[in-house]
Amino acid sequence: MKSEVTFRYPHFDRSRFPLDVRKHKATEILWENCYFIGFRISVGHRYDYQHSLVLADGYQELQSGVSSEVEAILKRYPELYKSDITPIYIRNLQLLDEEFLSDDTKTEIREEIKDCLSKRDDTHFIVLGMFSKKQLGIIEMHTSDAMDAIRKAISKGTELYGNGHLTLEVRNSHPVNFEFDSLVLQTAARMKALEDDESIGSRLLN
Repeated sequence: MKSEVTFRYPHFDRSRFPLDVRKHKATEILWENCYFIGFRISVGHRYDYQHSLVLADGYQELQSGVSSEVEAILKRYPELYKSDITPIYIRNLQLLDEEFLSDDTKTEIREEIKDCLSKRDDTHFIVLGMFSKKQLGIIEMHTSDAMDAIRKAISKGTELYGNGHLTLEVRNSHPVNFEFDSLVLQTAARMKALEDDESIGSRLLN
């Protein structure tokens, strides 16, 4: 039996109210359009954290969703500025589809990410993406936030793999990422509850 995660950092949950910014809205929700996003909020001499669920079917839509969530955070913290709020973790829920990747591939990816982020450096991000011709790739870079990491990964991924990119995960080496790993499972469980005799993952939710 897995032990429960003990949370060290304060978290605010907005994932119960998914933000739909898809260009092509539909009743059905594809898991590849579901992004769990973790934010770091600089409040005086401490950091708070928030996680949100954004439904987006493209990079620009994801950007729009992140901007909307930042505005929502500013309503909770009116004394703060946009620069105080940073997206640092993104997980595409398609990664939780048991049929999306084999167990061996998942293990290989986790080990590679672990090696990439073996040293604590909050500016060191990895982006796991699905690139042209369904090639999985992990791209590293130093940057300030998860969205800029995606932007750089799209550019570098085009050079390495050709056009086409689906963001699957973005993270750095901060310990709060392990708490987000646990919270994304809770969010996915709520999404599963939306099912109506449909299998999850690459199929459709109601």
